[in-house]
Amino acid sequence: MKRLVIAFVIPLTMISLLGLTKWWYVDVIDGTDGIMYGFPLIYKSWGFHTSMSNQYFCLEFLFDLLCHFAFWTIVFYLIKKAFKTIKAKKAISLFLYTIAGLIVILEMLFVVDPINLFKIKRNFDVEVIETGYSLFWQNVQRQEKE
Repeated sequence: MKRLVIAFVIPLTMISLLGLTKWWYVDVIDGTDGIMYGFPLIYKSWGFHTSMSNQYFCLEFLFDLLCHFAFWTIVFYLIKKAFKTIKAKKAISLFLYTIAGLIVILEMLFVVDPINLFKIKRNFDVEVIETGYSLFWQNVQRQEKE
């Protein structure tokens, strides 16, 4: 099982956490509306202090990371239990690590921007208007108010 975790679970966790994201169109209580990201909890928001900035919430991100890791670990545990033997092909593992590495590098280009804020926990309430899923390179636009 340890080899499966290293070969498949870790890169699939990164791909599912950063590559396939859930967006939340929310109205911040006593604030403006906009798009936030994360599943099952919101861990990324636009910055309130200046345009072109983001806020990252560390506890929510760690919880999301653990949820994705637990999901993929359980999936591969059940597959291993059903099929008894699973061989971790190096080519597949290398492909998954390459895709995960590219996604992490591209995401880090945005995260290391000095105007971004990092907070331990989200300290504002939101009212969810709409949700959906998108790939990390897709840009979800805010809705126009009528």
